[in-house]
Amino acid sequence: MIGRNFADNPAAQRTRAALVEAVKLNLINRKDNPYERLVRYYSLPIDYKAFHREKIRFCRRLAELCGWLR
Repeated sequence: MIGRNFADNPAAQRTRAALVEAVKLNLINRKDNPYERLVRYYSLPIDYKAFHREKIRFCRRLAELCGWLR
């Protein structure tokens, strides 16, 4: 679900995997893993709004799969 619009080449998929990990860490604890630190650590080419949209999209899909949303 996260980064589904990334290209289908190895470099883009590595970046997508880093984005997935960054979103997970941010969801676990935003204070210890703020956007700014994660972008620097993982060298993510994404701005705050795009990061937030990816995070919200992931949470919404997870809630749907859990049956919390229709």
